[in-house]
Amino acid sequence: MQLADVFQKLEDGSKRITPQREQIIRIFADHPGQPFSAEEIAHLMRERFGDVGLATIYRTLELLMDLEVVTRETVGDGRSHYQWPLDEGHKHPVMICLRCQSSTRIPEDHLRTVGSWALSVLEFQLVDYEMTLYGICRVCHLREQRRRRGRESIS
Repeated sequence: MQLADVFQKLEDGSKRITPQREQIIRIFADHPGQPFSAEEIAHLMRERFGDVGLATIYRTLELLMDLEVVTRETVGDGRSHYQWPLDEGHKHPVMICLRCQSSTRIPEDHLRTVGSWALSVLEFQLVDYEMTLYGICRVCHLREQRRRRGRESIS
């Protein structure tokens, strides 16, 4: 889906294209297939646009779901992640941090490596996939290490 299509859907539904709505739509358009939590969108909005309330973001996300622009998936931690689909029926694989809930898309070249491995080692022809990996991101891991070192120096 193109940006013009989304803006047309808003107009057809008699919905205004507010600066906040436009910015949220552009975040998704700039990262097709990348899942975002409402909190991640708020963080990106603050960087680009200033302070925007979570209520505004959630209302916009609901509107975009109603217009079938974004999809919502609830991950293992119970939090919703929203994404601009890459194509019909295909979910892009992601890694989700269990501490901060940030999500990172798994690059296509790494998936090709998995497909090659499956074929050469297991003689398994990969046709499609759906994958979510859960763990601790680099930032949270480093934060935890610093916290541990701080406690050790006090002891």
